[in-house]
Amino acid sequence: MNNVPWGKRVIISLVVTLTLVLTIIMFDKFGEALNKSYQMLG
Repeated sequence: MNNVPWGKRVIISLVVTLTLVLTIIMFDKFGEALNKSYQMLG
């Protein structure tokens, strides 16, 4: 693991962070949509 270049490591961590943030945002929007549909039904 120590022979991995620094630049590559930084890029990988950036990609992982971006993916996590996007996933959280998507779940947030999905939850909002679910709440709205529940309110419409109820």
